[in-house]
Amino acid sequence: MRLCQRGEIYAVERWIAAGRPIQATRYYVKGRRQFDSPLAVAMESKQHDLALLLLCNGYRPDLEVEEPIGRALRLRSRAMLELLLKWGADPARADVHAVLETNDIELIDRFWNAGLDITADDQLAGYLASPTSKPACGWAKRHKEDPRVARALALALVQVVWNRKARAAHLLVWAGADPHQRVPLLEWKSPGTSDEDDDTHTAVEVAVSQGQGKLLKILKPDPTVDDFATLYADVTDPDAVDFLMRLQPPRDWSPAIRRNVYWIANEFHAERAEEHRWCLERIAHHRGRLTTLEPRDVDGLRREIQRMAHAERQRWLLAWLGNPRFCEPKIFDALVRTPAMQAKLGELGLRTRLQAMRGSRGRAPER
Repeated sequence: MRLCQRGEIYAVERWIAAGRPIQATRYYVKGRRQFDSPLAVAMESKQHDLALLLLCNGYRPDLEVEEPIGRALRLRSRAMLELLLKWGADPARADVHAVLETNDIELIDRFWNAGLDITADDQLAGYLASPTSKPACGWAKRHKEDPRVARALALALVQVVWNRKARAAHLLVWAGADPHQRVPLLEWKSPGTSDEDDDTHTAVEVAVSQGQGKLLKILKPDPTVDDFATLYADVTDPDAVDFLMRLQPPRDWSPAIRRNVYWIANEFHAERAEEHRWCLERIAHHRGRLTTLEPRDVDGLRREIQRMAHAERQRWLLAWLGNPRFCEPKIFDALVRTPAMQAKLGELGLRTRLQAMRGSRGRAPER
């Protein structure tokens, strides 16, 4: 190792000719740091002739601590890579991330054709879901007919939509990611588990539930493929409401209204309360109305509203629910029937306003 570090290649050659060992089982000496192996020294110091001398005299790349092909790729040394492959380094054992980070489509293809499964352990999906590179997406586009690559694209698309990375979502759709394919959320997926063992989602469902309605233009929800009842139940932004309405109106707006009302009332989600408020306004624009609410849900919602710390938001929500055009009067009466809620209405100055609305109860909402 010292001879290699000093670049004394002729001394290394004499060492080998004398039959001395050129490779150790480990490069750690107790009480001292980990040493680089002779091959690692040759690669890091760009001593191509030294690496050749070691390899042609029986040095085994497969015994290295750091996989040599991955090291060569990290060092951006094509000459060293070719040398390793020529002298028996197994391309199927290469570090997948190192191969992908080259951003070289032809090189990625070479390793793929040599047996390296870059989709194993969701490594391709994870790479595509990180700051996405066009070359890697371009390679995936070439191979999207392979079910393994198609699944990796779908996994990455669901993850970037969840992370609100619109540009990455556009790129993955261009590469052929299927927005209707059900896959787990990558960051929550348990290692080594199959898709059947995890909750699965489509990119369309995630876009709707995460308030990414603007992405629906490229994700293209389809009433023949997607469950629109589920989509409406999870809708959280005005853009999604408008887009879904153009394709297929809901049979019942109650699930969508319940979801947004709960998110406004729940202080844990206070940072997104305005988004849900505008979503309710848009639902009202489309004549949406809360017509069903289970008794246990009424009790739960009452508790959430009573806990609200933001008085102005609380006033707006009760006024919206108290309007017969948006909420069935029986549901609102059940919601505010307790003395505490009646006191809250008086505290917020809503009694007169709500009484004025009661005159419209006898009339059916406009259609």
